Amino acid sequence: MSRSGPQASDSASNPDAKQVARSLWKGADLPLSVLEQTSIHFTGPLHPLPSSYRIGVAAQACIAVVALAAQLLHHLREKKSSSSSDASRDAAERLNLDHASFAPITVDSLHASFEFNSEKHIRVAPGWTDTVADSLLLSSPEAQRLVNICPEAAKEWDVLAGIYRTKPTCNKSSSTASPHVRLHTNFPHHKSGLLEILGLMPVSKPADMVPSNVEKEQASRVTREEVQEALLRWEGQAFERRAREERMCATMFRRQKDWDSCEVGGAIREWVQKDEGVPFRITAISSQADDVRVPKTSDPKRHAAAQAVLPTSTHPSVNGPLLGPTPHLRALRVLDLSRVLAGPIAARTLALHGSQVLQISSQNLPNLPLAELDTARGKRCATLDLNEAQDREKFKQLIQGTDVVLQAYRPGSIASKGFSPSEAQQLRPGIVYASLSAYGFTGPWSNVRGFDSLTQTACGINHEEALSYARYRKSNQREAQGDVNADVDSGAIEPRALPCQALDHAAAYMLAFGILASLIRHELSGSSKGSHVQVSLAGVAYWLTSLGRVHGDEAWEVDPLPNVEAYLQASKIRSDSRADQKGEQVRATLFGVAHAANIQGVSTRYGEAPVRIGIDAAEWAA
Repeated sequence: MSRSGPQASDSASNPDAKQVARSLWKGADLPLSVLEQTSIHFTGPLHPLPSSYRIGVAAQACIAVVALAAQLLHHLREKKSSSSSDASRDAAERLNLDHASFAPITVDSLHASFEFNSEKHIRVAPGWTDTVADSLLLSSPEAQRLVNICPEAAKEWDVLAGIYRTKPTCNKSSSTASPHVRLHTNFPHHKSGLLEILGLMPVSKPADMVPSNVEKEQASRVTREEVQEALLRWEGQAFERRAREERMCATMFRRQKDWDSCEVGGAIREWVQKDEGVPFRITAISSQADDVRVPKTSDPKRHAAAQAVLPTSTHPSVNGPLLGPTPHLRALRVLDLSRVLAGPIAARTLALHGSQVLQISSQNLPNLPLAELDTARGKRCATLDLNEAQDREKFKQLIQGTDVVLQAYRPGSIASKGFSPSEAQQLRPGIVYASLSAYGFTGPWSNVRGFDSLTQTACGINHEEALSYARYRKSNQREAQGDVNADVDSGAIEPRALPCQALDHAAAYMLAFGILASLIRHELSGSSKGSHVQVSLAGVAYWLTSLGRVHGDEAWEVDPLPNVEAYLQASKIRSDSRADQKGEQVRATLFGVAHAANIQGVSTRYGEAPVRIGIDAAEWAA
């Protein structure tokens, strides 16, 4: 299989990256002329990762549309900043995109695959260096000492996280592929909460409270064997329901057809199909509801007069002169209220393209230092406690000075603190408010916590992946034929995860793209209303499945990826910047996967990486 050169579609039914990019661009209601006149090259193998899902195509398309949207927004704002006194004429000229020129974009599938696994490839080196050969894996004790991370925190998964067998169901119509559940125990309160349900820890606190050190020690002594023994006393659906009631994180292993036919899956399907098959939605924020459609903008000339009187931002840097042709989003301010992967990667991508991103976390919540080293590159990171009146007031001031709020907490969590989309719009008219959820914004699971791995298990991806792999083994006689036949025919197969957390990473680019599309649509339509961008992991799963599948040797006989070192980029690790805090002083370099979008003539490089979350003041940089 070739590892370079342009791509060609593998079949008429499976769209290639260019076709997928076009559907996303069209779904965002952005001018097609911009896409059509921009040279976008997709290189590398069509299927760089071993999977029956077309992850490479999805990754390339997502990354490309964000890169082009950043160029388009920069173009529109640059034209605005250089306009003359004849506002109506200048608006018409600025919005005439028929002859606008945009830099060519290249996205290689191998590079995009590494970027969709970026959290696995973090390295650090002592001192400040551009030489990747000097770097150390975070599994190294020396690397952990450099950035003050304990060995447990340097692991991708908690020891109890993963798949377990459950008691076979008595209900023959049950929507389980085979009796398994997946647990997500990376956060201490989720871990102890699940152990309490299983009777492996005493119930001693409300479910959402972070456990004490004593409780953490109790949880650390529980083994996988004990968890497995306890789960064999539960039917999968019953345990999933109980975990959901306790706001814990576990899902039952389902077949895709059972997910599609249940109420939750049906709500996801209906939501995505309503938006032309794209897994994001952009609506105008109103005080009554957040589902008012944003005005169409496909004919920018039609809106030139309205655009001439579009209100300016509440902070002067947004509509002032840009400081050069790149980075494209230098004047944009983004408040990042997100954790783990999808939300933080979306904000990291906006930071890469030049935005000033301020990540706000709570010092009362546990964190995942390994992932945060990767996702916080280019950001400033502060902490606030939104349960405290003084910090809520400070957060209001931050909203008044921002362009974008990106939040990925459980639906309703941030709104309960007084910062819903409509309340943010009142504080900052014209704001773009982006929300991420696990299981959508309608339907019975709309307020349920979830993560990429849990969503894969719940919606049938783990089953479909396992089934494809079992059939591949059968056709190639890799194991005893009888065993494989039994697996394939009965459906009693072990869950198989995707080779990366593709739902998280794709959702991240959908969020970033939706945010940029909203800002572009504001520029083109003249609307002064804020916009609400919505993305869900389950919606992304539905979209990924809609891109088609590959099977057999094409899916599973793929060349090994090249050495990741060629795709890594250095970022200086930044110590505590607050004058009133001593903080740790670290002199080290972080190496992480560089951005996969190569924009001709543009330097896309991540900024400094904070040594940990919360080292900056909760204020905008001057």
